[in-house]
Amino acid sequence: MRDPKDNRQVDPGPFQRLVGAVFGTGESRSDWMAAVAEEVGGSFTELPADQSNISGRIHFTHNGCPVTVALGIGPGKSPQEFLIFKSAFETKREFEFRLADQNFLHDIAERFGFLDVQVGIPEIDEKIRIHTKQHELIKQLLQEPKIVAMIKDPRYGQVLMESDEKRKGFAKLQFDLTGEVSGPVDLRTNIDRFRALLDKLKELEVI
Repeated sequence: MRDPKDNRQVDPGPFQRLVGAVFGTGESRSDWMAAVAEEVGGSFTELPADQSNISGRIHFTHNGCPVTVALGIGPGKSPQEFLIFKSAFETKREFEFRLADQNFLHDIAERFGFLDVQVGIPEIDEKIRIHTKQHELIKQLLQEPKIVAMIKDPRYGQVLMESDEKRKGFAKLQFDLTGEVSGPVDLRTNIDRFRALLDKLKELEVI
């Protein structure tokens, strides 16, 4: 956007950038990612296309937990766009789980005691494998509608929470989504879902 008086480039602000992205007024993907980052109180870093398959990262904090959201395009003959959410935090109680699609090598997980769990939600039980030792905690976690919506998304890959091997008493949380991110509303919706996941972990006194 340019100032008509002196033709200088003017920052339109986060709201205007979001409107521009939604209604096709020429704002780039980097513009609306930066706008969403500002909206959630974070920052956006754009990465050179020739150095990484990740085009940009959003950094913000929620309930004291640092969150990084990476947007990129995977390798291969038919590359697909992806989003990866990551966070790490101190834990008050043990809770490890993997919620992955049916193609996950569940036999390996079961050898380590991470048994397949049914939660009584048909859309989830039919679509994904739930591996955890904390069966009651996972059932309570999946009472949150935004987490269920996250899993029902056709682009859903996995949600993984595991102990941080480098820091005792800490855990790492990751959410993967593979498929086109249609715009700022789509991105913000998934940020809200990841925030809801952190909120539920706090409610369950895991963090």
